[in-house]
Amino acid sequence: MDVQVKTRQDNLPMKNRLHTILLSVLVSIVTITFILVAVTLSVVSHQKKKENENIMATTSTSAVIKHLVDTVNSTQLMFHLAKLQTIADQNGGTRSLGSAGFQATVDYIETQLKSKTDFRVFKEEFMVPTSLKREPMLVSTISEEFMVPTSLKREPMLVSTISGVEKNYKYDIDFRLIFLSAPAHFSIPIRLTLVPNSGCDEDDWQQAAPYPATDSVVIVIHDQNCSVRQKSNIGQKFNIHGFLLHNTDNTTGLPVVVAASNITYIAMVISYDVGVKLTEAVQDHLSTNPSVRMFMTPGNAIRVNISSQNLCADTLTGNKSQTILVGSHSDSVEDGSGINDNGSGSMATLVLALNMANLLKASTYEKYPYRIRFCWWGAEERNMQGSYHHVEQANLTTIEGNRLTDYLMMLNFDMLASPNYIFGIHQSGGLPDFVPSKAKSGSDKIAQIFRNWFEQENLPWDNTSLGISSDHVPFLVVGIPCGGLFTGADEGKTLEQRNRYDRMLGHGHGGIANTMLDPCYHKICDTIENV
Repeated sequence: MDVQVKTRQDNLPMKNRLHTILLSVLVSIVTITFILVAVTLSVVSHQKKKENENIMATTSTSAVIKHLVDTVNSTQLMFHLAKLQTIADQNGGTRSLGSAGFQATVDYIETQLKSKTDFRVFKEEFMVPTSLKREPMLVSTISEEFMVPTSLKREPMLVSTISGVEKNYKYDIDFRLIFLSAPAHFSIPIRLTLVPNSGCDEDDWQQAAPYPATDSVVIVIHDQNCSVRQKSNIGQKFNIHGFLLHNTDNTTGLPVVVAASNITYIAMVISYDVGVKLTEAVQDHLSTNPSVRMFMTPGNAIRVNISSQNLCADTLTGNKSQTILVGSHSDSVEDGSGINDNGSGSMATLVLALNMANLLKASTYEKYPYRIRFCWWGAEERNMQGSYHHVEQANLTTIEGNRLTDYLMMLNFDMLASPNYIFGIHQSGGLPDFVPSKAKSGSDKIAQIFRNWFEQENLPWDNTSLGISSDHVPFLVVGIPCGGLFTGADEGKTLEQRNRYDRMLGHGHGGIANTMLDPCYHKICDTIENV
């Protein structure tokens, strides 16, 4: 790390040359592409729009673009980033979850929104169970890629026995751990039973058949009548051995869901096909005698709860049932101020919100037809729990404007000022199979809008996968198209990229080949000097 920091300092002249063009282009891109995407929502939305609505959107958008380009600049972004650096300096050098620096960050954004906009500002409080490591643990790729709550010593397993025949199911295809699942290692098969209805109240669980829920592995359907937290909390009262959540929608992949934080049993979500197979076996239990074995072995850790919050702000105009969500995470890792990751994204979102608020107060253009929701997520660095919480609540509510069906799209901005940057455009390539096809196709259409703008402005760009490690993931999983920009983390800049950026942006602006895009990614040197 010391060598990398020294390399950055040795290249300060390069850094100064890049600074103005990088930040100016980034702020303009965030602004303009946000509006351009809105114009073409009809190609990614499942909702039909009338021709006159599209005409109004185009007319209004032209005025929005001109005004925002005239008012948004990199000075505004740097001002807010300097405030975040001060917050980190005054709070132990970090803005991580559970720290005073994180709370001060949320308070700063909230104060800016309430004092400078007429938006409806609200918070979402939630608890974040987190593991305190007691000794070194073996971290599996499964836990890193698919948000398993603790480091694992082996891949989770689910094995059924039906009519004497064993079946070993595939992780992330047939089943997945539910977030906050307790560990388990069944030495013998455990009987299966069905909880009727939705499993939302104790009466359902008391009617479990063919066996009592107590000391059984229960199958419960996944629906919108209550949260998985509520279902699993009732399961805790019945002293069950295991919890299998049956995904009854055969058009979607395995949902990513969160259990109650107090459960002491293993909990998994199973696919539609596996759920049907096990349910039918239970219904014919006299001849099939179905049972399962479940395995999940975590590393040695203690789990504690930390309070966190999302902060959101809604425009007062626009159709609430046609909402564009713009989000970024407000927390940093423990080691560092997190000015690029993700002060850059969260403050770019704030700059956009503040300027949009001023614009919406003007009367010189037709009103923007879409409701815009800006959100700053907590606990992104802890497996994206803030955005998962938001999606779970949106899936349960029936209030117009807060439902999942009200979201047309989600734009996520995470790391927008990497010092050895690329202009990465998020697209669906490389996404796992559990992401619905409609989310992938819609996301690619958003990406094409970004690419078109870069081409029009004769700017370099690179495709980057949306991936499964930022706050757009919960939205993708439920079928909402996502897009965004990304300037790079610990990936290296290739010689081809350096030469292409140097050619298109001007000599000296191409960065450094064979060097990480952000040498201070997740490190203590991610300060204001890193952007």
